[in-house]
Amino acid sequence: IDIIPKGITKQIDLKLMQLIKEQFATVLGSQDMTRDRLYSKDRISKEMSRLFIEHIGKNPVVIPIIIED
Repeated sequence: IDIIPKGITKQIDLKLMQLIKEQFATVLGSQDMTRDRLYSKDRISKEMSRLFIEHIGKNPVVIPIIIED
């Protein structure tokens, strides 16, 4: 998981970013993200937005990029 924040860096530090990554991985780890790419991107976007709202009170634009092997 690689998160590149733009425009919200003043509200977020490394410790908080690590916490968000861990919570994100936990939530998505329990779900099947292989169904289809559109579903996966939508789910990732909604979950990441929820976490940012919860932790910093901002709702940034989330652009998920899925790289497959």
